[in-house]
Amino acid sequence: MPATTTFTGIDGNTQIPLWIKNGVDKNCINFADALGRHLSRNLSTSQIRNAYGEVKRIQMKGENNFDDADLLLLKPKLSYARTRNAGARNSDASNAAESLLILLSKGIDSVFEGDEKLKYKRFENFAKFFEAILAYHKSYGGK
Repeated sequence: MPATTTFTGIDGNTQIPLWIKNGVDKNCINFADALGRHLSRNLSTSQIRNAYGEVKRIQMKGENNFDDADLLLLKPKLSYARTRNAGARNSDASNAAESLLILLSKGIDSVFEGDEKLKYKRFENFAKFFEAILAYHKSYGGK
């Protein structure tokens, strides 16, 4: 089964760039809810929290110390998490990790698209989106 990037009828590949650019809306929250539920069945909180912790570290540095490389290096960390799950007996875990990699990579790429002056604002939108995914994951019993 291939990685899923559509939840509640919303295609993450097309909508995530819009949420990163324009901010969180109702559809974004519905998508994060469905994605969080999907991930809760297959990925541990620590696997997601490791990546989210990096986002929070970047955020704590603030806009004046924002370093593109810090955010870009999140992609290999997500890829590593996917690779660890690829060896799992549970192909659902592998597919969930792949979905997370694809969708968050789309969000990371979207941070760097557009006006340079608004890049940190787009990063903040990405952080909010990721926080919503993690919160729903935990609320659905992700361990």
